[in-house]
Amino acid sequence: MTRQSQALTLWIHPALGVEDVAQVSKELGKKILPAWHRLLARGDLIPQKPKHFYAKAAYLMHQVTMPAIAATEASFQVIGFNEQDFWLKVSPVHLRPDRDTLVLIPEAELAMTADEAKSLKFAFNRHFEAEGLQLEGTDQAWFLRLPQVIDFQSDTLDSLKYASMQGRYPTGASAGYWRRLMNEAQMLFHSHPVNERRREQGQLDINSVWFWGEGQLDLAKMTSRNDAQIWSNHPYLIGLAKLTQAHQLAPVDSYIQWQQQVDFNVSRHHLMQVLTPSLSSVQDYLIWLEENWLSPIAAGLVNDQLHSVYIDFDYTMGWLVEPRCLKRFWRRSIPFKMIKE
Repeated sequence: MTRQSQALTLWIHPALGVEDVAQVSKELGKKILPAWHRLLARGDLIPQKPKHFYAKAAYLMHQVTMPAIAATEASFQVIGFNEQDFWLKVSPVHLRPDRDTLVLIPEAELAMTADEAKSLKFAFNRHFEAEGLQLEGTDQAWFLRLPQVIDFQSDTLDSLKYASMQGRYPTGASAGYWRRLMNEAQMLFHSHPVNERRREQGQLDINSVWFWGEGQLDLAKMTSRNDAQIWSNHPYLIGLAKLTQAHQLAPVDSYIQWQQQVDFNVSRHHLMQVLTPSLSSVQDYLIWLEENWLSPIAAGLVNDQLHSVYIDFDYTMGWLVEPRCLKRFWRRSIPFKMIKE
């Protein structure tokens, strides 16, 4: 396998607003952002439907359908995982009253410690043991295993962050049952010593759980990707790597680091989830992206290190850039007017 056969997908998630990026890109110009303007002006635009994180991850891993979120993540975090079971992801959350509704604050914003998670998980399992429900997984990644498929549909937790819960609760024939369990968990957690201590310390209490990510795996519908490497620590992408026989590695901060760590004899396709550092402005973001990724990528396309690069900013279009694209001279500006978030 040669270096020329390498294909890199650069998934920059989350990206900044396209209008802000377009404006600052124009202001900085080609002298400061030469690779940015060259790649995005000459690459082929690839239309795509707007997708949430999990559907986009499956799409970029060339899966025909999106494998169920809970089952995919449980596949490597639950001892005795069985793809024939139906799985729910259970996320501890804070529900804050706001006028006539509730606003959800997800677990990622609550700074829950490992000891707190372990204690709340134990309380949940003891309380719901009589109903045959037991949280499985790690202390900080909770799942419910159900022996049969249930009629239950939910939104992703990401889409509910700081959102009103009005009209956003799960639906389906069994939704009422799970809404009751959610209310019981809310009462259980409210008086728990973990939350009493958190309130005393001025922290948001972990006052409920959210059931989501429902589904069952169909391995027959999954496309093997043993020729791919996934550079990400996200649980869903780790699960996808396991289920598709792809190789999973920790993400890196730059193209140079990727070149130093990649084994070109193992894979020919690479999905890189780029996590941008905390930057104070769009200008800093574009300059960071230029120096750490786009400039060396442009060089890699010229010197045959790369066969192709697909750049995805979570907009309605992505960019496919091959060496032949860089020879174009007639595309003068980046077509941001055609692109939406």
